Amino acid sequence: MPETGEPAIRLDRKSAGQLIYRAGPRVDPLTDERRMTLTELPVRALPRALENAALRIEEETDSTERVLMARDFVMERVIYDISESVGAHYAAFFNRTRTVSWLDFVLDFGRGDCDVKNALLVFLLRRLGIPSRLAIGVIGKGGGLSLVCMHGPSTTSEAGGWWMQQEN
Repeated sequence: MPETGEPAIRLDRKSAGQLIYRAGPRVDPLTDERRMTLTELPVRALPRALENAALRIEEETDSTERVLMARDFVMERVIYDISESVGAHYAAFFNRTRTVSWLDFVLDFGRGDCDVKNALLVFLLRRLGIPSRLAIGVIGKGGGLSLVCMHGPSTTSEAGGWWMQQEN
């Protein structure tokens, strides 16, 4: 098995669940202009399933709970899958004349890697008015970088900082 970098967290025993960690403090408050950029959506309407999820989540008043509900929606709808067959399915989608949007495709197919799942989460969070972005990066090893270990988490800006959602 190829090395994938050093773990950010080591556990003494096997564990299951989710890891949510802070990406770093937000030093400057979000300006109105930056907030608008981070909540911007394409003009086209969102797929019905995504819009319905947003309407349910909007009923919650606590912003942290809204972020968690959005994350749960994505986790339930899209299985983390990095198999070759999934990659081939996405390649076929992008290499043909499309009759459905990428969002519809993802929701119908129900599989994707970290950047697919987190891009979907960013769409939902932005629809909810929560500043968010897809933060593509690499995982380091021994102080260096390894391009073999790319990762695509989403980050949201609530409660004074950027928070990273890791939800495979």
